[in-house]
Amino acid sequence: MCSGDMLSYVHNKQIFMSNFNEFIEYCLSFYGPNGLYDQGRTREQVAYATLMYLDACNDQITWGDGDSLDRERVRDTMNELYD
Repeated sequence: MCSGDMLSYVHNKQIFMSNFNEFIEYCLSFYGPNGLYDQGRTREQVAYATLMYLDACNDQITWGDGDSLDRERVRDTMNELYD
């Protein structure tokens, strides 16, 4: 989807993130195989959950530029989708 520095638009919402793949790797380091909180998540699961989370962002739920809260919200999305 994206590489390098980017400014992406998700359903007309302006989202800043340094790199989509970097955020996916960050999440996998926690929830992927051998991650800190290993849930055995795949790259595809993390990517899909991230897109679902970005789509859900609004005035109350905001993108935090890929911070730990974003990671935890993606985890919660994966738990809803895959558990």
